[in-house]
Amino acid sequence: MMGRCTLGVVPSLYEPYGLVALEFVRAGVPVVVSRNCGVAEVLEPLTFDPQNPREMEEVTREALRFRDDYLAELQDRPIMRKTWAEFAEELLRF
Repeated sequence: MMGRCTLGVVPSLYEPYGLVALEFVRAGVPVVVSRNCGVAEVLEPLTFDPQNPREMEEVTREALRFRDDYLAELQDRPIMRKTWAEFAEELLRF
């Protein structure tokens, strides 16, 4: 279902990791996230203040305007070069 979306929006007030954002990008869908989303630190997507609907709208419009370039940029980030199996192995080590 995620793969059918044009853009993923994760407006979480608190999201310690941000698995949903990674799932969107893995499905080939660009994503914008709130600044409170933990994955923002490693994926470095476009972000917005989750308590500011106008800012969320502006960021969403920007991501849609440059969707293909933005998705290519997100998929090229180092975190996206790992497989889910590699992520699982790293988590199990802790």
